[in-house]
Amino acid sequence: MLDASLGEVVGWLLYLLLNVCWCTIFAKETWYVADSWGYVACANGLFVVIPASRNGLWAWLLGLPFDKTITIHRWMGRLVFVEVTIHMAWYF
Repeated sequence: MLDASLGEVVGWLLYLLLNVCWCTIFAKETWYVADSWGYVACANGLFVVIPASRNGLWAWLLGLPFDKTITIHRWMGRLVFVEVTIHMAWYF
């Protein structure tokens, strides 16, 4: 099932809320909605790559084992996929 603590789930939900707020509330008036989702997908794309390395600095600084960083990598990948899909849907 889900191998996450309450703090991790709350942190993930806050991160999702920040992404949605960036695309709706904090978006510039000159941007299309699709542009906002595209920008946030690009920014989160970096966070897909960072936890994928076995001996990364990020995992060392946070004291996370490799299994946990791969889980973060997968969830960030899913988030970016959803954001890119929303970005594409707004343009169509």
